[in-house]
Amino acid sequence: MSASKRHERYEEGRRFPRIPVAIPITIVHGQNQTTEAVTYDISPDGIQIRCNQAIAQILHPKCERIEESARPPVDVTLNLPVKKGEKKFIARCHIVYMIFLKEAESDAENAAIGLKYMALKGRSEKYLHQFLFKGRQGIGPR
Repeated sequence: MSASKRHERYEEGRRFPRIPVAIPITIVHGQNQTTEAVTYDISPDGIQIRCNQAIAQILHPKCERIEESARPPVDVTLNLPVKKGEKKFIARCHIVYMIFLKEAESDAENAAIGLKYMALKGRSEKYLHQFLFKGRQGIGPR
C-alpha cells in the first residue's frame, strides 16, 4: 500500500475532527533530547506533526503504525493561540504512527507523525478546549 493511501486510511479513522494549524512544537524524547517540528493539525485526543525524514527517524526509526506496547513516549510543548493570546500547552504523548509522504509540499514536511495524548500538564486541558471550541487568535489554518 502506498504512503498516501496509508495516510488517507489514518485520516479517515479519526474519532474527532482535527483543526488544521501550523504551530512550532518542541518534542522532548529519549534521554532528554529535544527536537523541533511543526503541527499539522490538533484534536481533543492528539496532534499530527510534520517534519523531515531525518527528524522523524530520530523520533522513531520505523515507518507505519506502531504497536501499542512499543509506542515511545514524548513530551511536547507549544503555544496555543486562544482569544486572550497564547497559552503554553504541555503534554505527555505516545507516538502512534509515522508515515513518509511522497506527495509532500516540501522536503521539510515529508514525514507525518501522529501523537496521542497520555497526560495533559497544568492547565493544558483548559487551553486545548479554548483552542478547539472557543476560537483561535493570531494563527490561521495552514
